[in-house]
Amino acid sequence: MQLSDFFSQTFSSVQDKNSQLIVVARNGQVFSLKDSSVFKQHGAEELISSIKLTSNTDYETVRFKVNGHSYLALQSYIPSIDVHLVNMASLEETMEGINHSKVRYIVLVSLLAAFLVLLSYSMQAIILRRLKALRESMQQVRNGNFNVELPPITGTDEVGELGFHYRKLILKINELIQDQAARQAAGKEAELRALKNQIDSHFLYNTLENVKMLAEIEGQYLISDIMTSLGGMMRYSMEWRQDHVMLSDEIQQVQHYVSVMNIRYDGRLDLQLSIEPECLKQESLKMSLQPVVENAIKHGMSRMHSKDGNLLITISAVRRDQACVIEITDSGRG
Repeated sequence: MQLSDFFSQTFSSVQDKNSQLIVVARNGQVFSLKDSSVFKQHGAEELISSIKLTSNTDYETVRFKVNGHSYLALQSYIPSIDVHLVNMASLEETMEGINHSKVRYIVLVSLLAAFLVLLSYSMQAIILRRLKALRESMQQVRNGNFNVELPPITGTDEVGELGFHYRKLILKINELIQDQAARQAAGKEAELRALKNQIDSHFLYNTLENVKMLAEIEGQYLISDIMTSLGGMMRYSMEWRQDHVMLSDEIQQVQHYVSVMNIRYDGRLDLQLSIEPECLKQESLKMSLQPVVENAIKHGMSRMHSKDGNLLITISAVRRDQACVIEITDSGRG
């Protein structure tokens, strides 16, 4: 039987260009297809001599190099005919493909890295440009320029949110500045109005004082006393520096008021005071007693038993524990 018929796969004309089956006889003779592309660099005998043949019936793989060229041998032993079958494969094209793939991957990774660097630089430039605009705006605000025009900073990232809230902050500061300016203007206007009222009040005081002096010169002492009481009432009510005064000041105001009202009622008003000395320095609300006395006169005089009767108004103040109790009574029907 011809060897080519017995090992048809070895001597077939249709072969894989990267592998070739080799038959090694018991005497070491090598049989294979001589013109196979696997043996282009080295012959079959040289390749077989580079490996160690074993008697293992299972397939055994051996990778080796001959003069820098890589090969892969898949060998098996057939004991019935005492023959070694070796499938010899060249790894040159495989390694070349791997090297080409490696180069392609390196180029691809390099291009991707360059793209990422360029993208990162572009994003960083955009972020830094917006941060630079914020910094310049903050420097102007620090120098006192609150009318700075902030360029539009858009985006949903942290820088965009920072720009949005910073713009709101500038608007709020300008609004507060306008409110403060309006308050200052209102305060100045109030001061001018108070000064005007003070000038008017001084004019009235001087006028009343002149009338009083004129009445004394003419011997009209009742009119002089009335002017004195009226001037004291006006000065007390118009000079409002604080809400609390001493009780002695309130009593004096009531005395002036009763003196003036006695002109209307022909002297039929009597004011009786019963104030403990330690209560005279008690703080009380300003203008708190006069409305009560005024109410007593209004209703007490309209309900007298007789038209020629007098109305007695009594003001008492006594100390009880830690409090000062003030009581106002009148002799009207109530």
